Amino acid sequence: MISPVLDSNMKCLLWGFLIAASAVVSADALSCYKCIDASNNMECMKNGLVKCLDWQDTCYGKYTVKNMVYFYTKDCIDAATCAQTQKGDGTTAGTTVQTSCCRLDGCNGGGRALGQVTLVALLAAVVVVVASE
Repeated sequence: MISPVLDSNMKCLLWGFLIAASAVVSADALSCYKCIDASNNMECMKNGLVKCLDWQDTCYGKYTVKNMVYFYTKDCIDAATCAQTQKGDGTTAGTTVQTSCCRLDGCNGGGRALGQVTLVALLAAVVVVVASE
């Protein structure tokens, strides 16, 4: 019969696996959706994800409504520029702008981000349960 309590070697192995999985999630260059003034969100996502340059650590999304016409812009950007861009959010002279910044693959429109976060969260939960025994 297999004991439900794991020995210290197995706990070390699980910790190592969690660390390795976290590294795999963040090792690749960031991938974001990219489009300029698309008429809808699906149009932005139709070409899939693009790899960002090394210095582009953030996915950017901007949603603009002007005279009841919608525009979507998505791209790779650096975090400081994205944060600065967000300061322009709001409604002025009938134009509404909303900007988002995020740092996971596909987070500016869909994609793999949820799956990666779920994997790391699941592994972390397993380690916490095992370590508490």
